[in-house]
Amino acid sequence: QDDRDNNPPQANAGDDVSISTTTSCTTASYVVTCEDCPEEEVEVDGTASVDAQDGDVLDFLWTDSSGELTIVSPASPVTSVLVPGGPSSTTASVRSWEMTLTVEDCADDDTDRVSITYTCTGQVTR
Repeated sequence: QDDRDNNPPQANAGDDVSISTTTSCTTASYVVTCEDCPEEEVEVDGTASVDAQDGDVLDFLWTDSSGELTIVSPASPVTSVLVPGGPSSTTASVRSWEMTLTVEDCADDDTDRVSITYTCTGQVTR
């Protein structure tokens, strides 16, 4: 097929992902100490990406501009992503990242983004 006749693909990075966890906190002498938020694993899914008009085979690339996420299989349409843990407190800690999916056919590409939001709250145990 002549590249001038190519129709671009349509990237679809799937739905935004939200995860929430609770860690244990203890109190001693009015000081609250909380366990760290654990690393979490989520899945992102770009299988709804298509090249509907031409039916070309698609290449996939997941990226994270923050450099904080670990993308297990960046060239796969579906991949696991490791979200880093961190300190927690009795106030909810909310962190968000944006990943980009680039989908490419024989001549053109398209991008879509998906957000990952991680909420971690420490809970005092008695």
